[in-house]
Amino acid sequence: MGRLRRKGNPAKNKASYKAKRTRHYKRDADQIVFEDLIPEITHKLLNQPAQEDMPGLGQHYCVTCARYFISSQAKLDHNKTKEHKKRFKTIQTEEPYTIEEAERAGGLRAAKNAPKRVRPAASIDADVKM
Repeated sequence: MGRLRRKGNPAKNKASYKAKRTRHYKRDADQIVFEDLIPEITHKLLNQPAQEDMPGLGQHYCVTCARYFISSQAKLDHNKTKEHKKRFKTIQTEEPYTIEEAERAGGLRAAKNAPKRVRPAASIDADVKM
């Protein structure tokens, strides 16, 4: 008796899974706050020229979710969804994740409230002879 061969069940293709995840990546809330919510950029995103390769010719864009819609009705329906309301709330209330916060978490910087380390003076014992 040898080992039993698997039939008809392909192994997980991890490379294609990662590619699909990257391709359908939603922008993070901190990216939207730092990049898209600047008034000049928001104005550009909402008043884009017609683009044939975008859904709805690029005319119906939700800034908080960073998504294009095929019609104004689809965008209005999207504004009523739980996903949009949650994203809107996180952008309005939560403080975005910053580079300084990431460096503190990684140990590259000291915490904001951490006391400064003071190196103790070297104590020399007179009794110890070398």
